[in-house]
Amino acid sequence: MRIFKKCCPAFTLFLSLLLFSGSLLTVTAQPQTERLYYGIEANGVLCGYSEISISPILKDGKEMILLNQNTFTMQSALGSEFNTELTLTYHIDPVTGTFSYHDSRVTQGPIELDSAIHIEGNTACFTSTMSDEEITTLLPPEVILENTVFFPHLKRDFVDGNLEKKTYQIYEVREAELQETTYTKVGMEKLELIGTPFNALILDKLNHKTGLKVRLWLDTETAYLLKALAPNNRVSYLTDSIVVKKIKVVNLDENLLVRVDVAIGDLQVLSWQLCSRCAAGRIHGTV
Repeated sequence: MRIFKKCCPAFTLFLSLLLFSGSLLTVTAQPQTERLYYGIEANGVLCGYSEISISPILKDGKEMILLNQNTFTMQSALGSEFNTELTLTYHIDPVTGTFSYHDSRVTQGPIELDSAIHIEGNTACFTSTMSDEEITTLLPPEVILENTVFFPHLKRDFVDGNLEKKTYQIYEVREAELQETTYTKVGMEKLELIGTPFNALILDKLNHKTGLKVRLWLDTETAYLLKALAPNNRVSYLTDSIVVKKIKVVNLDENLLVRVDVAIGDLQVLSWQLCSRCAAGRIHGTV
């Protein structure tokens, strides 16, 4: 049985958000909160998960979608273990899939960083605990305000419109600025996740400013994220709630270190290093 209900051509996002569960649900007058789970792997180790809740909310007299996401990962590097927790909130328009409010909190040990974004007309207002200044960005009419779970603009352009490539102006919430991102169609694939078959659209996402490239698998009927492949052997994929109890600590040394011709007895006592040649690119910062 399909987990995601087939959407109409206009992609009525509000309905599809309420239909995700282990079996097909019927929308009632008082829909309940639905939950999604994604496993996170690094270097082949299941080291984290995302738990996402989706529910209706009324904001300023308008029906919206409330998306809450909690992501937790366990890592170790250079002999130290550390956990990272990311909490996200989105208020999303059920028709367009764009958000009007977003906040995030990143916690790693004693360090905690908070930020929030309010969309007021054609302006994005960004505030953060890292600065006393508010950053405002004028948004063009064609701007894309993406969330982390569903991508109706990609379904519209690559499934319904059958495009092969398209570049978007995306407001990046981490940098609080507009950045060009190109999506390129790789192909189609049949996936089976948590015992359910999906027809997946495969896209490569390239951020032109950062150079970051991510491969996405999206459900062709609902535009939900099914799977993502990021640099440094990081994979996330749709799964069930059991993932919360199965995660382990992953060692990231191989992602952070490069092989040299000199033996280093104790990495943690290093105070500086000189790199005379780096064929792969530039190195900045200190040890």
